[in-house]
Amino acid sequence: MNLIKNNPYRIVGLLTGATAKEQNRQINRLKQYIEAEQEPQDDFSFPALGELHRTLESVEEAASKLNLDNDKINAALFWFWNGNPITDEAAFEALKSGDLEAAYEIWDKLITKTDEEGKNFGNQLQKRTILLFITAQC
Repeated sequence: MNLIKNNPYRIVGLLTGATAKEQNRQINRLKQYIEAEQEPQDDFSFPALGELHRTLESVEEAASKLNLDNDKINAALFWFWNGNPITDEAAFEALKSGDLEAAYEIWDKLITKTDEEGKNFGNQLQKRTILLFITAQC
């Protein structure tokens, strides 16, 4: 559960696969929000996954983990990426609105309809991440 709730990608509010430029821009943006004692509204931290209290230290620590290949890979295994803009965007919107089950169902249906030779590996990882979180809450 900690791998999801305190995931460095979640702390900085990004999806896996973000470029270094996107990562730097988001980290600088977060630091400005924290210094102004405000919460950013539109990122990928998904409040439905639990409370997230960001500090300058937590953002800097997450950023340093995302700069180390081994930590970055481990974080990516338990976070989300935008592999299919059509379906993933709908799932991300469901997560942003707090509907974990709807996000799970979107990825589950996509996997069931088109699972050929592991083509939906990314969707399977995303579905697994949601399932891990949902079952840990029970």
